Amino acid sequence: MRKDFKRSFLIDLGISLGIVAVILIANYFVFSDISSRVSRIQELRRDTAFRVRAIDSLVVLKDESRRAAEYYNVLFNILPDTDSLFDFRRRLIALASDFGVKFTFAFGNDSPGTDLTPGFAEFDANISGEEKNFIPLLKKIEEGLYFIQFNSVDFDFANDKFNASMEGRIFSR
Repeated sequence: MRKDFKRSFLIDLGISLGIVAVILIANYFVFSDISSRVSRIQELRRDTAFRVRAIDSLVVLKDESRRAAEYYNVLFNILPDTDSLFDFRRRLIALASDFGVKFTFAFGNDSPGTDLTPGFAEFDANISGEEKNFIPLLKKIEEGLYFIQFNSVDFDFANDKFNASMEGRIFSR
């Protein structure tokens, strides 16, 4: 009987240890699988959140592009095209004539515009006449349809007469 008890005990112990080992191994595989799936789910959530933000940004950009398109023609036509700069010279000469001053004008180097920067043409101008006509003439030039940058302006006032020499740029598209 003792032998049967010992044998029965060892069999029961072996079966119990086997069941515990199977449960532990199954537990390990289940939890490692769950851990990898949790990591994958977290990665997919981050990817989904990124895509949602990207789609939101795209929606905002499309809306903004529609609004910007409304102003495209206005913005495009603010700067004259390069060929219209020759009209600028004629307008200045006519304007100077209206104010009774002598005006000479010459274009210098030009630089074409890019998508991000406007083009420009350099110019030199000389004006001479009565002092009282000079400031109103400059104001009228500033009120014009052209964007002008004066790089240098030299004045010489004497006996109610003025002489001015100017260098600058006129911007175009």
